[in-house]
Amino acid sequence: MGYPMKSTFVKGSIAVTILVVLVCFLSCKKSTNVSVKSEFTWNYNGKSYTANIDSAFISSMSTGPILIASIGNNFRLTATSLQISVHSFAVGTYSFGTSTTNGILYVDELGFGWDAKTGSLNITENTGTRLSGHFSVMVTNGPCTITVPLSGTFKNVGISQ
Repeated sequence: MGYPMKSTFVKGSIAVTILVVLVCFLSCKKSTNVSVKSEFTWNYNGKSYTANIDSAFISSMSTGPILIASIGNNFRLTATSLQISVHSFAVGTYSFGTSTTNGILYVDELGFGWDAKTGSLNITENTGTRLSGHFSVMVTNGPCTITVPLSGTFKNVGISQ
């Protein structure tokens, strides 16, 4: 006669345990501190590149905001890298050429610098901490008359102040 009471007690204890675990599980909030990964890719003269590091920051110099990316492990201009200077990080389209203060400096695999001759950058999103957009320009190497296409996209690049 003692067994039915023990069985009811065990079943009740299991039910209460399941209920407590279920309440705890459902009341827990998912962490909102999820690291957002940035992406920065470009195509230079038919060859694709993906940045290992990228950043956007407001320069203390008179050059204004700068967006930079590199396939190296640092931002030295000896590695294949890209530096975009614009007068603002506001959402919109920015032109490049001889009559603008905006600029692009691209350093190729051989260490040669290429400047934007024509083209544009379109910033499609600025969250205040992250920047996204795309660009398409023709770059030239100094006084040479050779122009080469350079285009790319960037997404969730962190902005430092």
